[in-house]
Amino acid sequence: MDVINFREFIDTLANEVIIGKAIPREADINILVLGLEGHGKSNFAILSAYELHKQLEKQLYVFQPFRNITFTEFDFMSVANLRKQIIVFDEAGAVMNTFGGRRKDSIYCLLTLLLGRVNQNIYFYCVPHFRWLDPYLREHRTICWILVDRDHAYLYTGIEKIHEILNHDWANIYQIPQKIEPDAIIEEIPFCGKVNPQLWATYKQVKILMKDILFLCHTLNIDIATLLCMLKIPKHIKDWRLSNDYFTPEKTKRIKAIINTNPTVGEKLNMFYHNKQIRELLELKFGINLQVKEVVEYPFTVF
Repeated sequence: MDVINFREFIDTLANEVIIGKAIPREADINILVLGLEGHGKSNFAILSAYELHKQLEKQLYVFQPFRNITFTEFDFMSVANLRKQIIVFDEAGAVMNTFGGRRKDSIYCLLTLLLGRVNQNIYFYCVPHFRWLDPYLREHRTICWILVDRDHAYLYTGIEKIHEILNHDWANIYQIPQKIEPDAIIEEIPFCGKVNPQLWATYKQVKILMKDILFLCHTLNIDIATLLCMLKIPKHIKDWRLSNDYFTPEKTKRIKAIINTNPTVGEKLNMFYHNKQIRELLELKFGINLQVKEVVEYPFTVF
């Protein structure tokens, strides 16, 4: 069993795995990052993406933190369809899971991976436990599993080693290195907030933005695409009218009633409508144009 530091891990991944093997084969790279809440999964994945980007700029790989750190199927899909992206899917188990069978959003994400191998993207999936992740992704697409335990991590590679882990019923995932020897131990994992405070601040900023988006979607019972469509409509005009399939008179009446009875929803929507910086961040995050449009179909008084 090898003991390597974080820098050696990044150098090996960049030069031997990505440049040496993946790029000539026009293949993507999928890495599973495991660990309990607060044990450093996100820190490891974000810092790895940042350091890989510095080494792979000549190969035209892109890591724009605000866009490429994703939390839902919507922002993941918006960047996964691009080419040579380094993507961190934080809390990926909430989407790429097997709970209740494969859900529609999970199927779309998995099909994107299946059909988009030639995009040569690099993915880091952060999951508390490997059983939360879809078997196709965790067993057939990942090149390695990394179990993070704060300032060090255990590296597992090869399908035989992964199957050995899957054949046990672990009460705690940190029992794995006690019973199954890792291929390497990665030591001296730095804290991203010290290495690059701006990058860590961006991570926290995108988490807050996505939290607000998910709150609005849940409260209004709409999806992210519908919310973004709303934000293209003028908020303060007498007749708010939209000619597409997102809204019907019944849906707009229900949305208006929720907004008028829930002050928190109104406050957050006001922020999304009137805060120029937030609108710019939304455009950057989802790669869309939020210029307000005024079209006619369903007349009613706006909230």
